Amino acid sequence: MAYGFEVLTSTGSQNTFGLNTGRIIKLLTITTKSGSAYVPEFSSLKGDYFAYQLVGAQRVQPFSWNEGTKTISWDRHTSSVSYNSYSSSLQVAFFHYK
Repeated sequence: MAYGFEVLTSTGSQNTFGLNTGRIIKLLTITTKSGSAYVPEFSSLKGDYFAYQLVGAQRVQPFSWNEGTKTISWDRHTSSVSYNSYSSSLQVAFFHYK
């Protein structure tokens, strides 16, 4: 006997097998205002990433991803906004879509 899950949607119930999902594959903690990190398990062809603040500041640094080297970089120097406006306590969530 097969078992499954259904969720209620605006059009009725739907089997979860047909839903698009995503899963977090890495959480990267950042404690500097500029830097880079190697994230070999992530591919921008399969998903995306987003950054959020752990401790409040006015802004989140600009980020860039290099698929060839599997490296994410962040640098507050790419903006004209004051250095103190940026957080040095961030987390970046990398996720892949299903």
